[in-house]
Amino acid sequence: MTRQLDEDWPNLIGKNFNFWRVEWTKHGGCAEKTLPLLEYFNLALHIYDQNNLLNILEKEQIVPDDKKHYNVSSVVAAVQNHTSHVPSLYCYHDPKLNATALYQISICLTKNGTSFINCPKSDGTCGEDSLLFPK
Repeated sequence: MTRQLDEDWPNLIGKNFNFWRVEWTKHGGCAEKTLPLLEYFNLALHIYDQNNLLNILEKEQIVPDDKKHYNVSSVVAAVQNHTSHVPSLYCYHDPKLNATALYQISICLTKNGTSFINCPKSDGTCGEDSLLFPK
């Protein structure tokens, strides 16, 4: 499983194991009685396989580009069209590009992981205007 997690769910800014521990603590631990640790990570990998966000966005002509700005609502709609539920977007301010840049899209699930739900904070940290989807 570690090999598959390394490939499909890497940490973009640090050690993978520390990242996965945080993900489990923050998101998986609350459902441990119905979804034990190993099942949580198997489910995460399965959801990734079924909902490849890069492919979903590409179908809507939203592709990584350091110069092109996308409407936040367009990115939300692309994911919502696929999952039938509202995702959360997370961004940071890129000082080199002087722009809001997307770094994470979250798809929310019920605690037992059996179905999608609308994420409680659809704009996450991206605001309501435009964002970059950097390479």
